Amino acid sequence: MPLRENAPVGAPCWADIFTTDPDKTGAFYGELFGWESEEPNPDLGGYFNFTKEGQLVAGGMRNDGSSGAPDLWTVYLAVENAEATVAVAPEHGGSVEFPAVQVADLGSMSVLGDPGGARVGIWQPGLRKGFGMLNEPGAPAWFELHTREYNAPIAFYRDVFGGKRQLMLVHFMFDPSWDDGCSSCTAAADEVADGFLAHRGSYYFLDETVLGRQEDWGEPKGRVESAHSAMPDFSVDGEAKK
Repeated sequence: MPLRENAPVGAPCWADIFTTDPDKTGAFYGELFGWESEEPNPDLGGYFNFTKEGQLVAGGMRNDGSSGAPDLWTVYLAVENAEATVAVAPEHGGSVEFPAVQVADLGSMSVLGDPGGARVGIWQPGLRKGFGMLNEPGAPAWFELHTREYNAPIAFYRDVFGGKRQLMLVHFMFDPSWDDGCSSCTAAADEVADGFLAHRGSYYFLDETVLGRQEDWGEPKGRVESAHSAMPDFSVDGEAKK
């Protein structure tokens, strides 16, 4: 099992879901990936974690509607200093959704907007380092940015997070440590659907035996291509990297 104790600076290190129905969400991912849902932590506003074989794979929070935000996934990039990253982001065309906040002794976080309009979380690890496993069924495998823009987001991630660009097919990839096995990439297209909103997507490996059961799931649970109708930026892969 590929385990990871620390994420390189600038690499995806965590993902969590804002959901109106934590019970249904937990049941869905439990069936899909074999995740177990921990009890919400009242000291952290009801935040809860998903685990796979005892390793952390994602987090979640109830969406009570008060914020006006839709159900969504957020991907977090590892940083050395959350406050410093928040301070420098506007200098490179980004925006700040809220200032860096300390999360008990687990770490510090914030959410930024890149120049193309996509949200991206940042996480300065304390006791919570991030994902505990990678590239296994039910674990994170790939992260990407879908955007109408190109030059501005590339410069933003390069200058704020220290990413390195490599051209591979139609994807421009950012990864401070290419051998880490958990990449972040930018996919840009000249022609996209009207109403398209820039966003970061996350992919998790799916056991092949689950693919054959997708017709039994029924609606509104979704399909493997788009794992949940309320979570358009979450996808699954049916084959693990070797």
